Amino acid sequence: MDLDGTTFALQIVNFLTLLWLLNRFVFRPIRAALQAKAEAEAAQRQALLKQAADLEAQRAQLAQQLAEGAAQRAKAQAALNDEIQALRKKQMQSLHEELQDERDKARARLQQEEKRLLESMEARQQQCASDYIAAYLSRLASPELEARIIALFLTDLDDHASAAAQALANPWQDDPQAPAPVEVSTCFQVDAVTRAQIEDRLHRLCTQPCLVSWRQNPALLAGICVHVPGFQLEASLRAGVRAAPSSTARAPS
Repeated sequence: MDLDGTTFALQIVNFLTLLWLLNRFVFRPIRAALQAKAEAEAAQRQALLKQAADLEAQRAQLAQQLAEGAAQRAKAQAALNDEIQALRKKQMQSLHEELQDERDKARARLQQEEKRLLESMEARQQQCASDYIAAYLSRLASPELEARIIALFLTDLDDHASAAAQALANPWQDDPQAPAPVEVSTCFQVDAVTRAQIEDRLHRLCTQPCLVSWRQNPALLAGICVHVPGFQLEASLRAGVRAAPSSTARAPS
């Protein structure tokens, strides 16, 4: 086959036509598809980058929120610890006050019990002392001793500054003219002369009439006791028993 210029030119035209056809219907759609794919990948890459940036921002925000939450929890925990400490201190103070109050009450009860026991012991000692003195003085009691005591009583009545004389001189009731009952007690029988002396002294000291009555009272042991309205004048061994000194024991302060 001979290759002439026309054939060669036609072959070139055919080749260029094929290239144009390939470019128009094959390569251009492929390039457009590749371009579109590249753009889509670029857009997807941008979207992924943006999403990653958003995620990073969210992560940072979440980390900040977590940090703030941790700080708030730490602050709340510190406040709770302070409140617990304050409450514990208040409860301990209240418990201490209650315990102190209970100790004070127990101490007061103990002191009262000790005082009661000491008073009871002192009363028993006083009673024993009184019984002993009464028993001892009862051995000394006699009409002669009673006469001596009555003589001293009359001597005291003669002293107008004495409390007995002042008591007898005061009015006993609203009506000074009405006779007031006066009871004179002795342990032993008193002779008529002594009775007259005693009644005379009473009538002279009283500022109002009085009606004297006599009786024996062995509880006096020896001596005399004069009862007037509102008063009692006594000089007897029984009064000495009543005035016996008490025990020296004392309740602790």
